[in-house]
Amino acid sequence: MNRKNVLIVTLVVVSLLMLATAVFAQINPTSPFAAWDDRTGPQGGWRNSNIVMGLPGVDGLEPFIAQLTYDNVQVPACAGGGTTQFAGTLELQHASVDNDPLGAIGFGTTSNWTAVRCSLMEDTRTPPPEAILGTCATSVADPNVFGLCEVVSQDVETPCNTGNCETGLVTTVRGNLDQDCDGTIDNPDLPANDVCFYWTAEKPPADTMWKGTLQSRIASDGGDRTVSFSDNFIPTAISLVDFAASPSPVGPSMGMVILMPLGLLGLAMAFLLWRRMALR
Repeated sequence: MNRKNVLIVTLVVVSLLMLATAVFAQINPTSPFAAWDDRTGPQGGWRNSNIVMGLPGVDGLEPFIAQLTYDNVQVPACAGGGTTQFAGTLELQHASVDNDPLGAIGFGTTSNWTAVRCSLMEDTRTPPPEAILGTCATSVADPNVFGLCEVVSQDVETPCNTGNCETGLVTTVRGNLDQDCDGTIDNPDLPANDVCFYWTAEKPPADTMWKGTLQSRIASDGGDRTVSFSDNFIPTAISLVDFAASPSPVGPSMGMVILMPLGLLGLAMAFLLWRRMALR
């Protein structure tokens, strides 16, 4: 292959990679972790990065969603020691008290814990009736038997060991889609990857003095995730800048703005080079 052909092939590959990056950087509303963006228009709604949270907002609450994921590990979740791969536990910590300046207020108590269909939550801030699988029980009747959705412990004040945080409020929730532990989901019409925990957290006060990075930590059977909020606080908005395992470095919207045009331009240049060579 001569040098010009190598140049064309390289240009095509790089351009396609740019286009792919621009497309896959977009927010999937049913991503494993997402929060509600208070902006109107296409920037608002469920997103997993670069979220703007208005203070105090509509009702002073910030909605969140965490998708249940399973890794084929058998979890003891039924009476008599029965196990299933369709059970799991999620632990969430919202930073609640800042350590610099000490005493500044972050997130408050959580509420409205609900099991929902992820796919039916794409365009709504609160769960519609058709999306609700069940309200999470606020207590555990039997520690050895998992229900569909149970709050094991809620808003336990816990010292933070990372980040700009003195204490956080930790909530532990568990769920089970196979409550007879027969190896199959109880509802045959319910896809395993379409179940989410929904909850709300009390937003920081509009005059919060929180400095540095406000964080929440989510730990589940699939591993730990940390979400970071911008320290550029103003009375009307807080930006959630990392609510995904690996968000686009320039953000989803900037990915489209920068990478999509570059990718299309690269393909156009490759086509023109090919045409020029073909006409010789």
